[in-house]
Amino acid sequence: MKVGIYVRVSTLEQATEGYSIQEQTDKLKKFCDVKEWSVGEVYTDPGFSGSSLKRPGMQKLINDVEQQKIDAVLVYKLDRLSRSQKDTLYLIEDIFLKYNVHFVSLNENFDTSTPFGRASIGMMSVFAQLEREQITERMQMGKVGRAKAGYFHGGGVIPHGYIYSDGQLIADEKESKIINYIYDQYLSGWGVQSIAKQLNEKHITAKRAVKWSHKVILEILCNNLYIGKIKWKNETYDGLHAPIISDDKFYKAQELMAKRKTMAVKVNQQPFKSKYMLTGICYCAVCGARMFTIKSYSTKNRKYIRKYGCYSQSSVEHMIKDPNCDNDKYDGLELESYVLQRIKKLSMNPKTLNRISESKKAIVSPAGTKSQIKDTEEQIERLLDLYQNGAITYTKIEKRIEELNAQKDSLNEQLKKLESEKLNKSSSDKILKVLSNATDVIESKDYDAQKRLTHALIQKVTLKHDKVTIKWNF
Repeated sequence: MKVGIYVRVSTLEQATEGYSIQEQTDKLKKFCDVKEWSVGEVYTDPGFSGSSLKRPGMQKLINDVEQQKIDAVLVYKLDRLSRSQKDTLYLIEDIFLKYNVHFVSLNENFDTSTPFGRASIGMMSVFAQLEREQITERMQMGKVGRAKAGYFHGGGVIPHGYIYSDGQLIADEKESKIINYIYDQYLSGWGVQSIAKQLNEKHITAKRAVKWSHKVILEILCNNLYIGKIKWKNETYDGLHAPIISDDKFYKAQELMAKRKTMAVKVNQQPFKSKYMLTGICYCAVCGARMFTIKSYSTKNRKYIRKYGCYSQSSVEHMIKDPNCDNDKYDGLELESYVLQRIKKLSMNPKTLNRISESKKAIVSPAGTKSQIKDTEEQIERLLDLYQNGAITYTKIEKRIEELNAQKDSLNEQLKKLESEKLNKSSSDKILKVLSNATDVIESKDYDAQKRLTHALIQKVTLKHDKVTIKWNF
């Protein structure tokens, strides 16, 4: 019998339990000599956890089993294979037994070629899983204990402003100044995105060499670690590390953040109200920036003239896309009049109206497809129940489950399409209603009504020198 030997060890186990790769391999090879089995290949995973099957040695073993290159798999101990009950049973039942490959564990004296061995494997997998969960629990308890004692947990990314040495956080002088600068800028009225942009433009870097972003700045402003606190599992404890920010500065930042959030919610709850017709939907096609309205006094006409100009040519720093943008400025009344005439022409075009009307034809109700998906899921559940109750082997239902899952995926795609069509139908109804009143609105000279008409029908207007491009909402 040709045997594949599998050995795995983590750094901790190698140091404390004596499960080194070489020790396991030697013992397993001697066992094969006694049994007069030939060793095909030794599959090793040094330093890999048993909680996942994503290990190079394990993946090669699975591939060789499927290629029927070996007749049996031998391990030193059951938990070398996996510490997960689910993964252990998957390997034994769906990989090894499926391809008529025996599984033998030296330490537990298990052999799946016998009925007793197969039954014992299931029981031992339960205890292996229990052991892993107990280890995880002990680690969590240890981290809670560290937090209560005022120590940083030490895992993950070390926060900006500190270095981690000998189990403790130590304030970094250079980065502490950056943290204070961020708080000072925020309290002076700067926004989170503007602070990040400023730091990047000034090439102010931290030890992690990450690009400053909205997320990074916000995390710094919200982290009470900077006033000497330790947070773990939604509980806060007094830390042993030195604070970087004063309590007063930190809590003022929290108050300002809450105030800005409340204001943002109020603004977002209000419908968009632009002062001018194309505000919010008009863009520069040269650099991609928004267009805004400019008022300038004409000495020739002795009155103010309103124009649309590119934000890149303004002094609003955060709106500039390209300071070298050379797009033109456009007479506001002429541009708006042109857009309204395009809308009027469109509303009187039979081909356009027919196309929109065609898109709102009756569609199949998604309810029937949802019912089919539910039936398919119930079929899969019934097959899995039979398998779990021992009434049928997984090999016998595997192909049918694959077919049902493929059918379910197909039905879900069909459902998405139907729901999208239903949404488009509703949108088409609204567009046709707006177009039916377009001429009256345009001729009414009601500027607010014309603004609403324009925003209902147009998604985007782009301007590039003498070219005006309109992207419609349908």
